[in-house]
Amino acid sequence: MCEALSSFHKGSVLLTAYRSIKNKKGLRSHLESFYGASFPNLNLKTINLPFQKGLNIILGLFGFWQVLKSSLKGRLQLVVSRNFYASYLVARFVKVPLVYETHNPESGRKKKWQNFLVTHPNVQTVVITDALKTILAEHLSLEQDFLKNVHVFADAAPAGIEPFTQIQKQKFRAQHLAAFLKNEKQFCVGYFGHLYPGRGIEVIVEMARQNSDQSFFVFGGNEIEINALKAQALPSNLQIVGHVPPLEVIDYMKSMDVLLMPYQKSVSIGAKNSDTSKWMSPMKMFEYMASGVPIISSDLPVLREVLGHQKNCLLATCDDAKEWSSCLNTLIQDPEFAKRLAFEARQDYLQKYTWLERARSMVNLPNQQSQKRQAA
Repeated sequence: MCEALSSFHKGSVLLTAYRSIKNKKGLRSHLESFYGASFPNLNLKTINLPFQKGLNIILGLFGFWQVLKSSLKGRLQLVVSRNFYASYLVARFVKVPLVYETHNPESGRKKKWQNFLVTHPNVQTVVITDALKTILAEHLSLEQDFLKNVHVFADAAPAGIEPFTQIQKQKFRAQHLAAFLKNEKQFCVGYFGHLYPGRGIEVIVEMARQNSDQSFFVFGGNEIEINALKAQALPSNLQIVGHVPPLEVIDYMKSMDVLLMPYQKSVSIGAKNSDTSKWMSPMKMFEYMASGVPIISSDLPVLREVLGHQKNCLLATCDDAKEWSSCLNTLIQDPEFAKRLAFEARQDYLQKYTWLERARSMVNLPNQQSQKRQAA
């Protein structure tokens, strides 16, 4: 988002964030090389702490302080915030347009503060799915007038992703996957993401057992999760690759023949009792769509906001490995159909799901609100 904002915003972009490394020297170049991003006019304000307890509150106070200083100097035009506490303080004490992005309904005392934010006349709220907008409206008992200031912007992928040609795909495999393949033309099926509960890894394991002629790859997970998975009796055609740097992930995606997204009915994000299955908008879905590789996904209502069966992907019952294998065989046996699905998914990405378009839409929100007030 910061790269997208930097690319078309005339002024500087200020990012306040937590950094995991103690020394901030070389942080900008590290971010650019790690993510493959460019920040021509980004101003970084970061903190590092020796503890994690209360981190979101401290980061919120830190972000609010940076916003307040910029506001007092007359340098502030717009605040975009994912931090709940910073958002609340900015709305309460700083007279500047605020785009508050939330990925979940709050509970307890924070529910009252979230209601204050969503109904504040100077705040535009962004959620990631229509499902979350509906859940938020019911959770906060929002009246129709306030719903006009809640906007659905799905997550996205970087602009400019280009699929591999067949020659590029074979060359990449020869350089990075040769040790796992019997030959360079072998059919490759890939999963990218965390190994948390609800990500459907068990479906992929069973698919590999049912399709011994194809190679299956799992990219992602931490050391503990990977070791636990490898401790199982895994089929020989399933390779657990592990973590891949963000800069390289897209190329690995583009090197596959099919990409899997087997989310289950309950999806963890790693935190205790977390479940985002009803309102999630996975970033990897849009990276998959950009890759030019056909997708098989779980048939969940929230994913149907973006995906359509036999339109830009194939959808399967989330926990039915036989159905997933049937979808896979359909794509193997009908390569022209597979190409069409991948093409349609890519067209959707190009037209609607880049960070550039998402950032542009966010920046325009205060202008739209101002025009509505003038019209009224």
